[in-house]
Amino acid sequence: MIEAQELAIHMDGRPLVSGLSFTVERGQIVALAGESGIGKSLIAAALVGMLPGGAQRSGTLVLDGEAMTDARLRAIRGRRIALAPQPLSSLDPSACIGDQFRWAARRAGLAGMARKAAGAASLARLGLAEETCDLYPHHLSGGMARRIILGIATVGRPQVLIVDEPTSGLDGASIGHVAGDLRRLASEGCALIVITHDLVFASGVADAIAVLSPGGFAAPMPASAFTADGAEIPDAHARRLWRATPANGMTIDA
Repeated sequence: MIEAQELAIHMDGRPLVSGLSFTVERGQIVALAGESGIGKSLIAAALVGMLPGGAQRSGTLVLDGEAMTDARLRAIRGRRIALAPQPLSSLDPSACIGDQFRWAARRAGLAGMARKAAGAASLARLGLAEETCDLYPHHLSGGMARRIILGIATVGRPQVLIVDEPTSGLDGASIGHVAGDLRRLASEGCALIVITHDLVFASGVADAIAVLSPGGFAAPMPASAFTADGAEIPDAHARRLWRATPANGMTIDA
């Protein structure tokens, strides 16, 4: 389980994100949603101790009862907690996919043949052939690259996975594959935090959705509320965002 209480991010003393509180249990998917530029990727970085220079995290972050400092997050990153980043450029263009799985397995503390076995197991969980290991990033479609990033992040079987904008630039079929991958990881007991601008995707894959706004943060709401015209969504800002999605006719509330 991972729990955040009043998590805030400041840059050079200026507040960027504040009032973020949530709990994610094993086997649960919670989506953190909001418009572009609201600070979602900063939250992803803060949750794994990777904030850029000049940025500081405050508030409480607890993983399975243990309070997490940035130093502690760095020590367990890739093992107990992991990040699947948004940029496809996070894949090394000069290395084959197999090498990148083995590097991730080494960071997760695996040794020798266990590294290769972990990479093969991660590919198998995604339904990808072992021959994928011989490919380079430029051989991959956008959808395949996203799934490989997800596989690399989970090669060490982390307890908590943060996934940043997993549907960015993908077509409908690829989005469906990614959604299936996330549900499969949750069914295996992983706690997932999915950071996304896509409320429709979030409503289909998550158990609960928390919506960020320029004025703060709405506590996680049942994903089942995000349906039809959103009348059951308790937060007004979240309701407006839901109604403004293309799937809902891009309705702008007065």
